Formats: sequence, C-alpha cells, structure tokens
Amino acid sequence: MLLRFRVANHRSIREEQELSLVAAPRRGEASPPVEAGAPRAVRVAAIYGPNASGKTSIISAIYYLIVALRESYRIWDPTDEIPRQPFLLDNFSRKEASLFELDFTVAGIRYNYGFELGVSEVIAEWLYSYPRGKKRVLFDRLDGEFHFGRSLRGENATTARLTRPNALFLSVAAASSHEELTEIFRYLTSSLVYADSSHNHEVSRLGWLRGKMRDPEFSRDVSDMLRLADLGLVGIELVDNEIVATKKPGSRSGKTSNVVFDVDFGDSISQPPKSAVEALKKLLGGINGDIQLTSNSQIMLLHESDDPNVSFPVPLTQESSGTRSWLSLAGRILFAIRYGETLIVDEIDASLHPKLSATLIHIFKDEEINRRGSQLIFTTHDVSFLGSLLEDDLLCRDEVWFTEKARNGATTLYSLAEFKPRRGENVERGYLLGRYGALPMIDVHEVKRLLSRVAWPDYDLAQDEHDHGGVHVEP
Repeated sequence: MLLRFRVANHRSIREEQELSLVAAPRRGEASPPVEAGAPRAVRVAAIYGPNASGKTSIISAIYYLIVALRESYRIWDPTDEIPRQPFLLDNFSRKEASLFELDFTVAGIRYNYGFELGVSEVIAEWLYSYPRGKKRVLFDRLDGEFHFGRSLRGENATTARLTRPNALFLSVAAASSHEELTEIFRYLTSSLVYADSSHNHEVSRLGWLRGKMRDPEFSRDVSDMLRLADLGLVGIELVDNEIVATKKPGSRSGKTSNVVFDVDFGDSISQPPKSAVEALKKLLGGINGDIQLTSNSQIMLLHESDDPNVSFPVPLTQESSGTRSWLSLAGRILFAIRYGETLIVDEIDASLHPKLSATLIHIFKDEEINRRGSQLIFTTHDVSFLGSLLEDDLLCRDEVWFTEKARNGATTLYSLAEFKPRRGENVERGYLLGRYGALPMIDVHEVKRLLSRVAWPDYDLAQDEHDHGGVHVEP
C-alpha cells in the first residue's frame, strides 16, 4: 500500500512536492490510528487543477520511478545521459538533481525507497524498512559509495560492483535475483499500475486484456463489469480468426518465415478446433524445419437484443471511445482489487460518464469490496465528485488534492485537508468560487477582444465600449 510520494525537479515540478495518502485524523482523533506498523492510508486520492497546472506531472513522476527501475540496468545507455525530464523554465534546474521517493508497505512492513538522479549518474539511492516502527537501513548509496545494513542478506558487494554509475542498485539486485530485494522491486514495478488516457496506453491495456481473456474466470468477471456499466453489453468473447505458421527453414541463414492462414472459426469459438490445427500441421508436415502454430485473436463485445437469448457480436474496433475506455480500465480494476495493487489513472473522466467514474471510486472506497487495500490515484476536472449529487461524501477532505502553477511555471501541490472544511460544507461550490485556488484565471475582456479581432479585423472593441458606456454593441 502506498503511503507517500515525494518528487522534485521533474517536468513542471521544481521544488519538492509531496502527495500523501496517510489519512488525516477524523473528528475526535488526536492522530490517525496505526495499522500493521504503518499509519492508516486512504484508498483514493483525486488531484484537481487547471489545465497545464501539473496534475499529470505528479502522477507521471510515479510512473517515471517505475520505468527507471525497469530500465536503468538493461536499457539505459551506459555512455549517455540519464533520460530524465527536469524543470526547464530556469537556467539551472536542468543540471540539478531530480528526486523520487516512496513510502509504502509490503507484507505489513513499512519501507522508504528513493533516489536522486543527476545528469549522467545516480547521486543517491536508499532503502529503509521500519519493522515495529523503528528505522533499519537496508542499503544507502551516496556519490558512488555503498553502505549495507546488517539485516540485508545476499551478495551485496558483488551486486554493487555490477552497478554502473547511471544504473539503480535495486534494478541490478533484481536482475541478479537478490533474495530480499527482488520482492521490493516486484512490488514497485508490478503493483503500481499507471494508466493514462492516451491512445497508445489504451491500446497497450487492451492488448494486456486480450492476453488475460484466455482465463475463463477473468473473462467472466470482465463480462460482469461490462454489464454493470449499462453500456448495452451482455458479454465479451475472444475470437481467433487466423493462424500464423512460423517455420525455421533448413538453410544456414537461420531466418524464420511466417505463413498466415485466414480461418473462420465462427463467432462463439474462443479456440481453434483441434481438427483445424492438426490439418494445418499435416499440410505443412512435408516442409523442412520446425513448425509452430499460433493464433491471432480479436475482442468481440456482445450486444443485447430484444430476445434475451440472442446477442450480437461487434468487433472492439467499432465500439465507441467510452466503451473502449471503460473496457481498457475494467481488467486493470479487477486485478487491482484482487491483488491489492495501486491503480494510477490520468484523466479518469475522459470518455466516461460521471456516474460511471463515481462507481469506480466507490469500488475502491468500499472496504467490503476492496479487502486487500487497493488504491486509486487519479487526476480529474469533474467537480461533481466533490459534491453530494452523485453520492454523499464520495471524496473526503484528505482524498482531494489541488495543483497550481506559479508565474514562473512551477507546480505546487496541496491538500483540501489544509483548509479544514466544515462538516456539510459545499466543497464543489467552494472550489468553483475559488475558495481553494487551483482554478484557471480567465480574463473575459481579453477573450472578447481576441474574438472581436478575429471576427471583425477592423473593429475597435475598446472604442465601441467607450462609445456605448461600457456596453458592447455588435456592429
């Protein structure tokens, strides 16, 4: 479970900012209770703010930490600069260090992991644990020097020698199957799941979903999620519509070649008939080299009809953006709830009805449904989540965050809890009135001036308003 995230010098974030999922004390509590040796955490965090205020920068920084762990050892160029995204709107930040740090719990133990990246080397990296609430150093790295705690078993010195100046030690340790650190690496790279609204990310999630659809239980659960969304759908199927035969010829080149067979297996068959596969193997049996048959598949969504016993399959490519968006999230939601993951979603309201987005928030907040402490972090512009129209107390004060961008372009992140809103206060109205900041400042007079110049190039708006006592009259 994620407790806190700190970041500095990343995209629009210059100074250190902290997103805390530690629950604020409830009325009557001196401090939030401790659960399993760690402070109680909220299940949901919503980030509001104007366009270009840095909402995406906050959550993309978490994603950067994940990608850095996955790629620093195997993919980052040993001779090149570290691929980071420092603050660019001054003359010195691009050469300053970038900070990424997480507090989280694994198997009931609280950990703190972080690193600082320079232009071409890892300046610092650390991992601490807090068994029974007391700090224990697992490893500490500063300016190329490593220090290991006594409790960290494994080939630590050997792993340190394998670690390049521009690679993360935790990445190298996981690649070396370090007994204790691999579990931490796996949590950070697998249990923190990032999903943005871009086309490429959506396609990637749908590809992941297609691969999981071979599991009948998972396929059933996805069908249920589609029905719950009231999209006019009654189910989902994976249909194999072609077989690819890959053979390795006997030539010395060692190259492989593919032969694709378009095969109609019917709308309701999720696997090619064995007879068809065997027939193709027999057909290709006389060709020298090994033959491997694989099937290409596509997702079909089943639409309801007037007859409850009849449904009509439609390819996913012909569905609306809203249906595709919900389906691409549905599988990740199921996995997050089932395995205790943290799902991080950029623009949760993109292509989704507010009621559907509110249902998603409710799923994570309901402790009877979300028994493993799964979390949802998302950015949004939908102020209806702040009110009571969709559901009373959908978001609590410690679950709402705001981003604001200063005149110098730097992002500031702060919590609604800092304003201590009264019980029953209309937070939605207060936000729209500017009580909490994080609103775009739009000069209506300048908008009129711009549009008047576009529509009537020779028209003098200021003179028109002067002539008519401040009242605009259309020419």
